[in-house]
Amino acid sequence: MLVAATVFDFGEARGEFPGAIELAARIMKVAEEFGAPNLCAMARGGLARAHVIRGESREAARLFEETIALANEHRAYLEDEGHNLASLANTYVEIGEPERAKETAEHAIALVKERGSKIQELENVVALARAEVALGHDDAVDPLLERVEVLITAMGALAFRPHLAEIRAERARRRGDQAGWRAELAEAQRLFTETGATGHAARVARALQEHGT
Repeated sequence: MLVAATVFDFGEARGEFPGAIELAARIMKVAEEFGAPNLCAMARGGLARAHVIRGESREAARLFEETIALANEHRAYLEDEGHNLASLANTYVEIGEPERAKETAEHAIALVKERGSKIQELENVVALARAEVALGHDDAVDPLLERVEVLITAMGALAFRPHLAEIRAERARRRGDQAGWRAELAEAQRLFTETGATGHAARVARALQEHGT
């Protein structure tokens, strides 16, 4: 089951995973047959990520909420709570609920700092930056991006760099800066390609093509 969860994490990072929903559904069935809360929570989280990959954010948000609630109810699978909270915050942004995204990410940052998970802290600072951009809180964004850069450098977590470019692109778009939007999105595409996130690179390329380069 842990291997399966890792596979879905990898698919989410790449932005593509053919057959993800079907595989996740089968894993859910097996987990429910065993009945162990940690396996059920892990499987539900995998199904949520399968929906993220397909761009089905509302369904993903519901499943992440259920995953986190199940894990807390049974005090199981809590080692991935920060990771799931970051994913939940991102889905809230996607479905137009940035305030909930901000609250979720801020809660998660406090939680994972207490637990000492730097990678989950990084994930949630990125999610918080996305929420602040969506809320139009420009003054809050740059300090968060600087904090992300520090964490990336400290951990060598280069796979997060293209997400920063996407955040900057979205901020430029909201400001009406089309040139800045194109430049940052092109940088995101380049970085996604370099890091092997082919699904994300293709998604960004489509956005650039649709709006002209």
